[in-house]
Amino acid sequence: MSSRTPDGRPLCGRCFRKSPLSFRECVECGDTSRLHRFGLCPKCAAPRQLRSLLTGPDGEVRPELVPVLSALAASNPHSLLIRLRNPGPPLLLRASAAESGPVTHEVLDRLPKPRSIRYLRAALVSTGVLAERNELLIRFEEWVNSVVEEVQEPEERQVIRAFTAWFYLRRLRRRSPRRHPITSGGYNFMRYEIRAAIRLLAWVREREASLETCTQSDIDQWLSSEESGRHAIRNFLVWVVSRGHAHNITALTHHLARPGNAR
Repeated sequence: MSSRTPDGRPLCGRCFRKSPLSFRECVECGDTSRLHRFGLCPKCAAPRQLRSLLTGPDGEVRPELVPVLSALAASNPHSLLIRLRNPGPPLLLRASAAESGPVTHEVLDRLPKPRSIRYLRAALVSTGVLAERNELLIRFEEWVNSVVEEVQEPEERQVIRAFTAWFYLRRLRRRSPRRHPITSGGYNFMRYEIRAAIRLLAWVREREASLETCTQSDIDQWLSSEESGRHAIRNFLVWVVSRGHAHNITALTHHLARPGNAR
């Protein structure tokens, strides 16, 4: 934002915010405060900016977006205007205006997802426009799908896909998100364990072995190596032995071996 002094000298946005000229009556509500733009105070500017972002090609805000407009307009105008300076929220709002039908989690999932979009999703959840869901679980599912596809060997990819599906995702989906939510620490450690399992399979293959032929001596060598995550494989070994993919191998319990919040 910029303005001019009474004698006509220009003020940049930074200088304007520090100048007494920024404290004037809002042209819309008449309150005296630091103006945001076009003579509007933040509480008048925020809903107007929201409406412009949510207006479709026909010049109207479609009915399905009215709850979105109302929910976001009810939030703190100063915080909202700061958020709207970032590229993510305007991108989401314009894309929502171009869509059809109600705004759902599935609609938002199809949009680009910079970090700042999470704020808008959280605001819509907190006001009841969107149903509550565990975003960390959704992110974990997306991460699992992507990391499994990175495994080049088909047999190893099949084992990792089954391990993640049965040891982690099945358990997490059956739990109550309110009583046992996934924490960021648990989310990060589950990823750490899965990466360690992938590295172990590659390490075994490089020694011209497989899970079927792997021995306890091989596992002991892995545990004494410098491989990243070498002590985070106990859950994987217990699972592959229980499913018959390997036999008579294990790793000693280690303080990192229990997956956070994956019981």
